[in-house]
Amino acid sequence: MLLDTTVLRDTYPEGIVCSAKTLSLFTVCLEENIFEERINSAVPDCIIEEGINPGEKIVKFPFSADTELPEAYEKITRLWKKAFPCGEEKILFIAQDFDYSCSAKNEESAPCVWAGTDFANPLTAFWEGMNLLINITGS
Repeated sequence: MLLDTTVLRDTYPEGIVCSAKTLSLFTVCLEENIFEERINSAVPDCIIEEGINPGEKIVKFPFSADTELPEAYEKITRLWKKAFPCGEEKILFIAQDFDYSCSAKNEESAPCVWAGTDFANPLTAFWEGMNLLINITGS
């Protein structure tokens, strides 16, 4: 059996509602004493978390549920330049996807079709499930 554990429930998207998103970036601070002050002045509602090593920071930028990735990348770049106009700090990398805040639209479970078949090979099970999903959704 395969379960849809994706945040947005790709096999039943109409059963979930996304209320907010964050996109994280990673940096190593050169001037830690001014970092939080400057980033908070540019983005007051961001969340700053400490990394494992000294100076490492993970900054989570908040976005509305309808924000797309290209728009989020542009906004982060613009806000970063606002916080560090002379390039005092650098973005080392930005996450490839959002972290989502989601909830179920209703109490009912996602519709499941039970094939009732056991497979010894997980890849065979996956492909049979994909074929079943294609037949159900038509895509």
